[in-house]
Amino acid sequence: NCREEHLYFESRGSLFQCMMLAPTEIAKWSQEHPKLRVKRWRCAFPNKDRTI
Repeated sequence: NCREEHLYFESRGSLFQCMMLAPTEIAKWSQEHPKLRVKRWRCAFPNKDRTI
């Protein structure tokens, strides 16, 4: 079964910077959730109404 997870972290950079920094954050998340597997990920700017 697949499920969608969202990792939010503050970055004042571009989506390119997110693409460079995200693998480290995803690896940390994976270590904290060993029974789950990351199949796909993407970077996106959060909704402007969302507070982080």
